[in-house]
Amino acid sequence: QEAKKKEEQLGLREEQRAQILKQMEQKSSTSTSEDVPKAQAFFKMFFQQQQEERKAVEVQDKRQASAREQVSESLQQRKSDAKKAAEEAEAIAKRIEELAKQARAAADEAKRQAA
Repeated sequence: QEAKKKEEQLGLREEQRAQILKQMEQKSSTSTSEDVPKAQAFFKMFFQQQQEERKAVEVQDKRQASAREQVSESLQQRKSDAKKAAEEAEAIAKRIEELAKQARAAADEAKRQAA
């Protein structure tokens, strides 16, 4: 949710910047001042730089999300493997207990027959 909220805010800011740029272009066509084209060029450069920075941040966020997803999948796999190993160990322990019971019973039977 936080990421969506952030995306919406960035989208709104980008729309605002685009509107400002459009307004500046409209004003520059009607204005005779030399400062207007300079301001327009400066804002355009700033706007493009901001877009590039946002794209870089988006790429970084995607990389981090991908890394988190891979770590999560790895942890799930490890958890699954550990659960399977625990179940196998429990089955082996039960089998050993059963064999020990049988060995005790056989030893007791051998003692009775010897006596």
